[in-house]
Amino acid sequence: MRLEYIPDSELEKLPRVTSEVIIRDKRFHPEGLFSEQIFGPVQSYKCWCKHRDPNIAPGQRCPKCGILITSSSMRRSQFAVIEVERLINPVSIELINFAGTNLKQIVSKILNMRLVVYKPRNPNDDIQLIPLDPRTFEVDKEALQKLGEEHPPKDRILYGLDAIYELVCDICEKNKGKSLILNRLRQMIVNNNFFTRFVVVIPPDLRPCAITSNEIFPGTLNRLYQSILVKTKKDITLVGPLKHLYECRLQQLANQLNKFVFEAGKKTGLIRYNMSGKRVDFSGRAVITVDPEIPLSHVKVSRLILLQLWKLEIARRLLDEGKFVTFKMAFDYLQQLYDQGQIPDDIAKIIDEVATDQFVIVNRQPTLHRGSMFAAKVLPRDGYVIGLHPLVCPPLNADFDGDTCLCELVSKIRIFTKSSHMTRIKIKDLYTKVVRLGSLTTRHRLNLPNHKS
Repeated sequence: MRLEYIPDSELEKLPRVTSEVIIRDKRFHPEGLFSEQIFGPVQSYKCWCKHRDPNIAPGQRCPKCGILITSSSMRRSQFAVIEVERLINPVSIELINFAGTNLKQIVSKILNMRLVVYKPRNPNDDIQLIPLDPRTFEVDKEALQKLGEEHPPKDRILYGLDAIYELVCDICEKNKGKSLILNRLRQMIVNNNFFTRFVVVIPPDLRPCAITSNEIFPGTLNRLYQSILVKTKKDITLVGPLKHLYECRLQQLANQLNKFVFEAGKKTGLIRYNMSGKRVDFSGRAVITVDPEIPLSHVKVSRLILLQLWKLEIARRLLDEGKFVTFKMAFDYLQQLYDQGQIPDDIAKIIDEVATDQFVIVNRQPTLHRGSMFAAKVLPRDGYVIGLHPLVCPPLNADFDGDTCLCELVSKIRIFTKSSHMTRIKIKDLYTKVVRLGSLTTRHRLNLPNHKS
């Protein structure tokens, strides 16, 4: 992966995101993080208007709703920006982090309003770092007395982003030609690229959010974007240290955002979490065991896996019962239970009510033929393994020597009968005839076994 610097002159051409609201009136907000007007239509060549004007050719915008008539693949490539007053460029932050651990720690303390930079009267003297009380914003008087400045002018004490800029400029000038990273930083300062006025918003399909009937769970990346939008929308006139505190808090949010986007370790970050095909949201993998007592059409799944698969529905149930005030509190509680590996009896009861007899896709890799993937009904169980009927094992090529299977949850299930037209059949008739399960992504049909439960 190669990272390149994009100047503000190019970022100005991108559309602006100005609202932290995701959905308004059951549609994506026109100026929000998932706007169809900004990032393109959700459905290819379709806009909000039910009867589109036939005179509008692909590539043109609908005059009523303002959506560009094009393919939905645009939502994987269209970038946008959030305009702010001033931030340190992400490339500058990365160069500062690589310049040395000491400089990185100093910059962190300045952003936390624990250090200020004292600019001496003599330009040839070294700049000094002075402790600052983050609650009262008072500079350490003893440190000033040692410098011979009991009452220094205000322009000699620099806070926040101004302090970081002055510190980096001083280090780059005194170490000219000694380090490639410092030379690059000096070049950005000379070209007036150390600061930026924009926060880049990546395409929405690379940062999906979970949406239920009554609640939205944006995820880490979208929450950071929302926090930045909330801070930039506040029309507050700040002066002095309070203004620098506001800039530092905004810079810290931008740093968290950039760290999440560029982080490539383990299964975190944008690239490993959302773009490399990791099944981490609505799926679970466990060792399979034989269980001849369960019906052929069912599969026993650990409640820990079911908690991860139906986490949104269970959180909604807890919220409706009044056990939590907000959806996020219920969601975080379930995530804490999953991390601990312990499920209380009341949560286990809700899991049984929500997941029993629901459909999951069981897949054993490598998926060599259609029999390696099939649909089955859920039976909750304790423990950490997945139980299968012995007669289901031959197509999976399973011999129970530590083999693992994947349980995946699909949002919609379409069932096809032998007839040419598609129809919905009753659950009780599902396993009395040969049916086919339609895949949501490839639209292939998957054969299910013909048997009677």
